[in-house]
Amino acid sequence: MEEGGVGMQDNSLKRPPFRRRVETDMLVERLEALKENESVSYDTLSELIGEDVRVKARHILRSARGILMRDYGVNTEPVTGEGVIRTDGIGTLAAAEGELQLITRRATRVKLKVGCASYEKLDEDQRTRFTMIASVANVVASVTRKKALMKLEAACRPESGKELPIQATLALFMGK
Repeated sequence: MEEGGVGMQDNSLKRPPFRRRVETDMLVERLEALKENESVSYDTLSELIGEDVRVKARHILRSARGILMRDYGVNTEPVTGEGVIRTDGIGTLAAAEGELQLITRRATRVKLKVGCASYEKLDEDQRTRFTMIASVANVVASVTRKKALMKLEAACRPESGKELPIQATLALFMGK
């Protein structure tokens, strides 16, 4: 078959396989070596990879922290102006609760933002998207509010396991 004929693929358009940066792996290794409640300074991490992790290489540190959480089950948190700490169970729980507060604020902001769109000026498809976005934002904002979380916490006991089934969680909010 002649070059470029039917059935031939143009290999020049293929993406190269993804390879993580060496610097990311270096940070993952260094952060994984931390013991619970042990921290490492931004200066030390910057020196390790030869770039400032607070500015130019911030994304590399973010990737390394994400990999640690996803692949190693290790949570690290930034310490403003200082560095990164490997959290213990209590620290990880506190950080996760802080994330829930961020989710509540974000969902509330989405509700406000979608409310700025003039519903009357939208076509049928856009109105459907408007309703979907507003509905999701309303649900997320309501179930992450302090009162709702207290209700959920009251239903969660150690014998419940790590998490309640989705149906049981939704039933709490539906009043069933």
